Amino acid sequence: MVPPVLMSMASGPIHLPPEMVNNCWRALSELIVRTPWPKTGVARQLRSALLATRREERATLLVDQGHPMVHALYRSWGWGWTTLGDLRPRLPGAPLFHAMLLGLPVAP
Repeated sequence: MVPPVLMSMASGPIHLPPEMVNNCWRALSELIVRTPWPKTGVARQLRSALLATRREERATLLVDQGHPMVHALYRSWGWGWTTLGDLRPRLPGAPLFHAMLLGLPVAP
């Protein structure tokens, strides 16, 4: 059985495994660290705290491809072990995003 298409990416449709299709999805749109906390580890701590108690097996992240240093940072945090593809929102002038995937530990 081929799983349904959940999103259309710039690189083509994404077919996700049934266990991803049947789970409830949550979204965090943006995480911004205010001055004076950038480059102190606060962003990683916030991200870890937000994901620590989630029951989902995976989390996805969209990174603007125009920001390779941010992309590299998320890779260093473990994101992107599986690349889903590229996504461009259907808005005029929207940037191209790289969709990254992170496996989550099973929460109690």
